[in-house]
Amino acid sequence: MSAGSLAGSGLCPELVEALEGRLGIKKLLPIQQKTFAALGGGRNRHFDLRICSPTGSGKTLAYALPVLQEAYRCQRAQLQCIAILPTRDLAMQVHSVFSSLVDASRTPSVSVGLCCGLASLEEERAQFQPSRSRGHRGQLSCSAPEVGVEEGGVSILVATPGRLKSHLERRHLRLSHLKFLVLDEMDRLLQQSYHDCIPFLLEEFEASRRLKERNESRGMEGTSGRTPGEEAEASNPFFLQPKYKCPAPRLVRLSVSATIGGDSNKTAKIQEEFVRTVSGFDASAGRLPTDKYELPENLAEFRVVCAKERKPYTLLDLLKRVEKQRAVCFTNSTEASHLVTALIRKTKSVDWTCEAYNSRRTPVERLEALRRFKRGEVDLLVASDALSRGIDMPAVKLVINYDAPSSTKNYVHRVGRTARVGEKGTAITILGGKDDVGAFKKLLRKLGPSHTFPSLLPQKP
Repeated sequence: MSAGSLAGSGLCPELVEALEGRLGIKKLLPIQQKTFAALGGGRNRHFDLRICSPTGSGKTLAYALPVLQEAYRCQRAQLQCIAILPTRDLAMQVHSVFSSLVDASRTPSVSVGLCCGLASLEEERAQFQPSRSRGHRGQLSCSAPEVGVEEGGVSILVATPGRLKSHLERRHLRLSHLKFLVLDEMDRLLQQSYHDCIPFLLEEFEASRRLKERNESRGMEGTSGRTPGEEAEASNPFFLQPKYKCPAPRLVRLSVSATIGGDSNKTAKIQEEFVRTVSGFDASAGRLPTDKYELPENLAEFRVVCAKERKPYTLLDLLKRVEKQRAVCFTNSTEASHLVTALIRKTKSVDWTCEAYNSRRTPVERLEALRRFKRGEVDLLVASDALSRGIDMPAVKLVINYDAPSSTKNYVHRVGRTARVGEKGTAITILGGKDDVGAFKKLLRKLGPSHTFPSLLPQKP
C-alpha cells in the first residue's frame, strides 16, 4: 500500500508536528492523501465529498486533517465542523483522534467538544460557552458579550444524532460559521432512527446563516465597513486575529462509509450538491471502482458448515483448533453474545479468555472491555454488531461469525475488523445447515464477480 510523506503533503506545520510527534505517523495513507487533495487542505469547499474506503484504511484521519487545517488557518474560536457518529463509542473514538491532534499542536484558538450523553445537557452545553467571555488563557475578555456568544466556544463538535438534536432544539449551538458536516457511517445514519436529525440541522444552519447576513447588513450602516463584531475584534487584545480572510461559509457534506451507495430517497435528506467520490479501492487487487463493497486486500476467508444445533460445539472445536490470538466473534443478538461468552468461560478445555461486548453492557463496561482487549488481557471479544462499525481495535488477527451476518453490508463491516492497514487477517463464518449456506451465497454475490465463495476450513490433521 503506497503512501505519501508528510513533508510534501501540504499539511501545515502544526499538523505535521502533531502527527509525527504525538501519533508517530510518518506517512499519509492513500485515502488520506486523496481526501486532503480533493478538499485542497480544507480550502476547496465547492462540492460535497463521499469518502469510501475499506475499514481500517484511515478514514477518520482522512477527514480530520483538512478540517483541522482549515480551523488552524482561520484561527477563530467558532464552531466550524460538526461530526455525527451513530453510536456513543464511535463518537468517543473520533473525539479522541481530533483531541490528540489538537493537544499536540498547542493551538489555543482550536478546541474539540463531545456530545454523546456521557454528561448532562447542561454540562455538555458548558463546552459551547464563548472562549472570549471565559477569557483567553485565563484572562477576562474586554469584548462585548454578544460578540463572544456569536463566536462560539468549540471549533469542532463530535456528537451522536439524538444528543445533537437535543442541543439544537434548545438553541445551544451557533451554526452561522459552520463549514463542514461530517456524516461518519453515513449508511447507518440514514436509517429511520437517525436521519431526522440531519435535515433538522440543515434547516437550523440555513436559518442561522440568513440571520447572520441580515445582522451584518444592518451593522454595515454608519460604520467604517466593519460589522459590530469585527469592530470589537479589532479592539480585543486577547483574541487571535485571523491569518487570512475566511471565505463565506458553504456547508460541505463529508459522507464517510466503507460501503458505497445508498437509497436515493434517504441520501436526498443530506441535500448534497456537486457530489464527488474519493475511493480507497486498490486497482491492483482486481476490484473495480464501480464495486459497491470492498473487502481488505489481505483477508483470507473460510467457512465451516455444521448442523444448526451443533453450532456451539463447532465454535468450541474451532477455538481448540486455531492458534490462540486476538480475535472477535460476532453474533446476531445481544442474548447470543452473552450465551456464547458464558459457554466459552465454562468450557475448561478451551483456553481463551473472553468478554461480551454489546448494548446491554454500560458504556463504562464496554470501554473497559476494549481496554483489556487492547492490553492483551482478553483474547476474544464476543460481540453483537455494535462492534462491527468503525471501532478501532489494533492487531485483530481473526474474526469469527458465529451467526451468519444478515446482510452484505454487515459482513463487510464485521470482517473489516481484521486485515487493517495492509496487515493479514482471517475471517471464518459458521453456517448452520443448507439454509445458512444458501443465504450466505446470495449475500456474497453482491460483493461483485471478482469475489469467490469462502473455502471450507481445512480439517485438523
